[in-house]
Amino acid sequence: MNLAPRISIGQFKSRQRGRDFKELFRHQFLLAKSEMLVPAVWHRETLGPWTLGIGDALAVNEVQDVNGVRIGFILGIAWNSDGELVQGASLLPVDVDSDTLPDAFEAFVAQLGGRYVALLLTNRLSRLYSDPSGDMSWVYDPTLCAVGSSVSVLCAYPLQPNPKFRTKNLLTGLTSASLQNTIDRRAKRGVPNLYLDLETFSQHRFWPGSDFKLIIDEAEIDRACQRIAEKQTCILRALTSAFSCILPVTAGHDSRLLLACGSSFLEDFSEFSGYRFNNPTKRDTRIGRDLVSSLGQDYKTYFKVEPGRSNLRDFRLKTGWACTRAELSALGCLEQYTRDHLVLRGGGIEMLRATHWRSDRIGRPPHIRYGLKRLRLRDGTPDEMQTRWRPDFSKWLQSLPESTQSRCYDFLAIEQWLPNTLGAYYLGFNGNFFVNPFNDRELLGLAASIPPAVRKGGEVTRKVIRAASADIPVDKFN
Repeated sequence: MNLAPRISIGQFKSRQRGRDFKELFRHQFLLAKSEMLVPAVWHRETLGPWTLGIGDALAVNEVQDVNGVRIGFILGIAWNSDGELVQGASLLPVDVDSDTLPDAFEAFVAQLGGRYVALLLTNRLSRLYSDPSGDMSWVYDPTLCAVGSSVSVLCAYPLQPNPKFRTKNLLTGLTSASLQNTIDRRAKRGVPNLYLDLETFSQHRFWPGSDFKLIIDEAEIDRACQRIAEKQTCILRALTSAFSCILPVTAGHDSRLLLACGSSFLEDFSEFSGYRFNNPTKRDTRIGRDLVSSLGQDYKTYFKVEPGRSNLRDFRLKTGWACTRAELSALGCLEQYTRDHLVLRGGGIEMLRATHWRSDRIGRPPHIRYGLKRLRLRDGTPDEMQTRWRPDFSKWLQSLPESTQSRCYDFLAIEQWLPNTLGAYYLGFNGNFFVNPFNDRELLGLAASIPPAVRKGGEVTRKVIRAASADIPVDKFN
């Protein structure tokens, strides 16, 4: 392993273009066994053989053993099974030298929701866990013994293109990176719900387990909807109590669900808003404004601002060239948000409406070609894609317990689609921290357990909104 001083892609490009690396990467991190890999401008923590570099806007909380010995960190924002925020040191009921430490740490992490990475760092055991859908982006290089938020902070300059893709097709959005691939051949994207063993750099599944339960009975579905509404409300109450929160409100049901769950404390939100840069978003902001106004709250519209070439280059650098989403068109709008606010992004409706399922795939065995299509792997003909990606797709599919095979496209979205899109995309907004209040294993598990055919019609979404509040119209203003 080469431990000579090096400069990362992010540092090199920032210096080359006269940009402030510390500012652009203020929500990112790097964990390495060599402190020489960690940017000197970042805050550093040393634990066991590891050095952790942290951007100055990334929240950090310690994890301690029963005696108060520091054994790890939670990076980002997390909440527990009761919807209460993890703030300050978390104390585990075991000793650092206990053989039960791995199980205790895993049980602690598995019940957390949010946007976070959890690190267990001791002299004899080192692991990385993350939030359930990879909203806190992380990539790793086994040869470097390092993990970072993005290709830009992990990999040394220059970029080494991944031979599995045509780089131009990745940059223009003709294809997406997935199945642990990134634009750089050295960096592998972590799969959420599989922890990373930091000694062997192998991943091992810890959720969902073989006890994953499918819901069929109508009464069970009603109870699941009630629980989703209750916990989502607890999460929102905790977030709005601790942070200045912006809630974008559109014509969609994602924001309507969050409004319903926050309806009893709307005054605790700092802002309700929307952005308008084309005809569909013009409709979004009109409906969003009408809905929020009907609740007696103010609504702010952000109008189109061209982000400029330099800002677009910054965005791609911060994300590690990981995504080309349509929302890049909204970049100029989103950068107008008041700095250092928490932006609450809805993300439950895709699960509650089974949008990752085609009707003719429901009740049938997993289909690799359809799965690859869902991941937008399009750098070749369908036959070429199937030949190239079948081994990686099959390996991931086989990691799912038998009890979840009938919900494989839900977990495909959670573990392979979202980390490469939203998880990476959030890194582009260094002025604010984005959080999806639905990013919680209990909530995602409850949604996935309901039959896709039942979810497809939208009635599950309506039930959750009605369970949360009778004051939020489900269909009005559509």
